[in-house]
Amino acid sequence: MHHLTIILMLSSALFVSCNSGSTNKSHSAGTENALNVTPDQLSAKVDPVCRMSMDQHPIADTMTYKGKLYGFCSPGCKEAFKAEPESFLSQAE
Repeated sequence: MHHLTIILMLSSALFVSCNSGSTNKSHSAGTENALNVTPDQLSAKVDPVCRMSMDQHPIADTMTYKGKLYGFCSPGCKEAFKAEPESFLSQAE
């Protein structure tokens, strides 16, 4: 139960940080990003931490986990995923 509380608190904080400043940017599906990774190359088209659509927002970072490539909206979401990837993947199911 304690881990779930921490995950929920972390997810809430990341959601706020993921959305901060995003209203000032205009992104469209298929927009090229600094990583040259498209949403079609990812295992999921949403950030596994904050559930932000990678079709509508730039991919800030990626990580391969168990042979699958995941995209993240921010370095903070990637770090949270690295800490407990299975908990975020189980929430997505």
